[in-house]
Amino acid sequence: MSGKNLFLQEFVSGLLVSNEIGATYKGEVYDRFLKVRVNTGHTLPIFDDSWPAKPISTNLSIGHSYRLILVSSVNEYLAHFSSLYSVGAHEWEGVVLSSTWQLPHDPSQLFSHYVPRQNELRRNWVLLSTPYGGVLMAPEEIEDATGRSVQVGDQLRWVCSRLDLLAVI
Repeated sequence: MSGKNLFLQEFVSGLLVSNEIGATYKGEVYDRFLKVRVNTGHTLPIFDDSWPAKPISTNLSIGHSYRLILVSSVNEYLAHFSSLYSVGAHEWEGVVLSSTWQLPHDPSQLFSHYVPRQNELRRNWVLLSTPYGGVLMAPEEIEDATGRSVQVGDQLRWVCSRLDLLAVI
Protein backbone atom coordinates (compact mmCIF):
# COMPACT_ATOMS: atom_id res chain seq x y z
CA MET A 1 0.00 0.00 0.00
CA SER A 2 1.47 3.39 -0.93
CA GLY A 3 2.05 6.18 1.58
CA LYS A 4 -1.12 8.00 0.56
CA ASN A 5 -3.16 4.85 1.22
CA LEU A 6 -1.73 4.16 4.67
CA PHE A 7 -4.37 6.54 6.03
CA LEU A 8 -7.26 4.33 4.83
CA GLN A 9 -7.36 2.61 8.23
CA GLU A 10 -7.96 6.01 9.86
CA PHE A 11 -11.41 6.70 8.40
CA VAL A 12 -14.74 6.60 10.24
CA SER A 13 -15.98 3.11 11.14
CA GLY A 14 -19.42 2.38 12.45
CA LEU A 15 -22.59 0.36 12.49
CA LEU A 16 -25.20 1.29 9.87
CA VAL A 17 -28.45 1.86 11.78
CA SER A 18 -30.49 3.56 9.05
CA ASN A 19 -30.40 3.70 5.23
CA GLU A 20 -33.36 5.67 3.87
CA ILE A 21 -34.28 6.61 0.33
CA GLY A 22 -34.19 10.34 -0.37
CA ALA A 23 -35.21 12.01 -3.63
CA THR A 24 -36.79 9.83 -6.33
CA TYR A 25 -38.04 10.52 -9.83
CA LYS A 26 -39.86 8.02 -12.03
CA GLY A 27 -38.82 5.21 -9.71
CA GLU A 28 -35.13 6.11 -9.72
CA VAL A 29 -33.40 6.93 -6.42
CA TYR A 30 -31.10 9.98 -6.54
CA ASP A 31 -29.86 10.13 -2.96
CA ARG A 32 -30.01 8.39 0.40
CA PHE A 33 -29.83 9.40 4.07
CA LEU A 34 -27.76 7.20 6.38
CA LYS A 35 -27.20 7.04 10.11
CA VAL A 36 -24.04 5.37 11.40
CA ARG A 37 -23.29 4.70 15.08
CA VAL A 38 -19.56 5.18 15.70
CA ASN A 39 -17.28 3.91 18.48
CA THR A 40 -18.04 6.91 20.73
CA GLY A 41 -21.74 5.97 20.78
CA HIS A 42 -22.70 9.01 18.68
CA THR A 43 -24.87 8.55 15.60
CA LEU A 44 -23.68 10.47 12.55
CA PRO A 45 -26.15 11.58 9.84
CA ILE A 46 -24.63 11.04 6.38
CA PHE A 47 -25.86 12.16 2.97
CA ASP A 48 -25.19 9.97 -0.08
CA ASP A 49 -25.63 11.92 -3.29
CA SER A 50 -23.96 9.94 -6.04
CA TRP A 51 -25.89 11.45 -8.93
CA PRO A 52 -25.75 10.79 -11.89
CA ALA A 53 -25.14 7.18 -10.76
CA LYS A 54 -27.17 5.39 -8.11
CA PRO A 55 -26.15 6.16 -4.51
CA ILE A 56 -23.08 4.32 -3.20
CA SER A 57 -25.02 3.09 -0.17
CA THR A 58 -27.83 1.40 -2.12
CA ASN A 59 -26.69 -2.12 -1.20
CA LEU A 60 -25.35 -1.43 2.30
CA SER A 61 -27.17 -3.47 4.96
CA ILE A 62 -28.49 -2.13 8.25
CA GLY A 63 -26.82 -3.86 11.18
CA HIS A 64 -23.45 -4.26 9.44
CA SER A 65 -20.29 -2.28 10.21
CA TYR A 66 -18.54 -0.28 7.52
CA ARG A 67 -15.47 1.95 7.18
CA LEU A 68 -16.50 5.12 5.36
CA ILE A 69 -14.70 7.95 3.64
CA LEU A 70 -16.71 11.05 4.53
CA VAL A 71 -16.40 14.68 3.45
CA SER A 72 -17.28 17.26 6.08
CA SER A 73 -18.77 20.54 4.91
CA VAL A 74 -18.55 23.79 6.84
CA ASN A 75 -21.25 26.42 6.62
CA GLU A 76 -19.93 28.97 9.06
CA TYR A 77 -17.49 28.61 11.95
CA LEU A 78 -14.02 27.16 11.41
CA ALA A 79 -10.90 28.13 13.33
CA HIS A 80 -7.33 27.10 13.98
CA PHE A 81 -6.68 26.50 17.66
CA SER A 82 -3.87 25.37 19.90
CA SER A 83 -5.39 22.69 22.15
CA LEU A 84 -8.11 20.08 21.79
CA TYR A 85 -11.09 20.25 24.11
CA SER A 86 -14.52 18.66 24.42
CA VAL A 87 -17.02 19.88 21.82
CA GLY A 88 -20.79 19.72 21.34
CA ALA A 89 -22.80 17.43 19.08
CA HIS A 90 -22.49 19.53 15.91
CA GLU A 91 -19.03 20.86 16.64
CA TRP A 92 -16.07 18.89 15.38
CA GLU A 93 -12.39 19.08 16.13
CA GLY A 94 -9.50 17.51 14.33
CA VAL A 95 -5.81 17.44 13.64
CA VAL A 96 -4.54 17.66 10.05
CA LEU A 97 -2.89 14.36 9.04
CA SER A 98 -2.39 15.36 5.40
CA SER A 99 -3.07 18.56 3.48
CA THR A 100 -2.76 16.85 0.07
CA TRP A 101 -4.54 13.49 0.49
CA GLN A 102 -5.87 11.96 -2.74
CA LEU A 103 -8.01 8.96 -3.57
CA PRO A 104 -5.99 5.96 -4.77
CA HIS A 105 -5.30 5.85 -8.52
CA ASP A 106 -7.51 2.76 -8.88
CA PRO A 107 -10.21 3.15 -6.20
CA SER A 108 -11.99 -0.06 -7.24
CA GLN A 109 -9.09 -2.14 -5.84
CA LEU A 110 -9.52 -0.72 -2.33
CA PHE A 111 -13.15 0.32 -2.04
CA SER A 112 -16.12 -2.02 -1.91
CA HIS A 113 -18.52 0.77 -2.92
CA TYR A 114 -17.40 3.76 -4.94
CA VAL A 115 -18.84 5.81 -7.78
CA PRO A 116 -16.15 7.90 -9.49
CA ARG A 117 -16.99 11.54 -9.96
CA GLN A 118 -14.96 13.59 -12.37
CA ASN A 119 -13.74 16.21 -9.90
CA GLU A 120 -12.79 13.85 -7.05
CA LEU A 121 -10.22 11.45 -8.46
CA ARG A 122 -7.24 13.77 -8.74
CA ARG A 123 -8.17 16.51 -6.31
CA ASN A 124 -6.35 17.17 -3.05
CA TRP A 125 -8.26 16.81 0.21
CA VAL A 126 -7.35 17.77 3.76
CA LEU A 127 -7.45 14.62 5.91
CA LEU A 128 -8.25 15.26 9.57
CA SER A 129 -8.13 12.90 12.52
CA THR A 130 -11.26 13.40 14.68
CA PRO A 131 -12.68 11.56 17.70
CA TYR A 132 -14.97 9.72 15.24
CA GLY A 133 -12.19 8.77 12.79
CA GLY A 134 -10.67 10.44 9.76
CA VAL A 135 -12.73 12.81 7.63
CA LEU A 136 -11.91 14.85 4.55
CA MET A 137 -12.45 18.55 3.95
CA ALA A 138 -11.99 20.63 0.84
CA PRO A 139 -8.89 22.80 1.24
CA GLU A 140 -10.64 25.76 -0.39
CA GLU A 141 -13.40 25.67 2.27
CA ILE A 142 -10.76 25.87 4.99
CA GLU A 143 -8.93 28.71 3.25
CA ASP A 144 -12.19 30.62 2.67
CA ALA A 145 -13.18 30.27 6.32
CA THR A 146 -9.81 30.97 7.95
CA GLY A 147 -7.90 33.03 5.42
CA ARG A 148 -5.01 30.58 5.25
CA SER A 149 -4.13 27.05 4.22
CA VAL A 150 -3.39 24.28 6.69
CA GLN A 151 -0.34 22.17 7.36
CA VAL A 152 0.15 18.75 8.92
CA GLY A 153 -0.33 19.01 12.68
CA ASP A 154 -2.67 22.03 12.57
CA GLN A 155 -5.70 21.69 14.83
CA LEU A 156 -9.12 22.80 13.60
CA ARG A 157 -12.54 23.23 15.16
CA TRP A 158 -15.69 23.61 13.06
CA VAL A 159 -19.45 23.29 12.94
CA CYS A 160 -20.20 20.39 10.60
CA SER A 161 -23.07 21.33 8.32
CA ARG A 162 -23.15 18.05 6.41
CA LEU A 163 -21.29 14.76 6.00
CA ASP A 164 -21.20 13.36 2.45
CA LEU A 165 -20.36 9.75 1.64
CA LEU A 166 -17.43 9.52 -0.79
CA ALA A 167 -16.59 5.79 -0.58
CA VAL A 168 -16.92 2.62 1.47
CA ILE A 169 -13.68 0.80 2.22
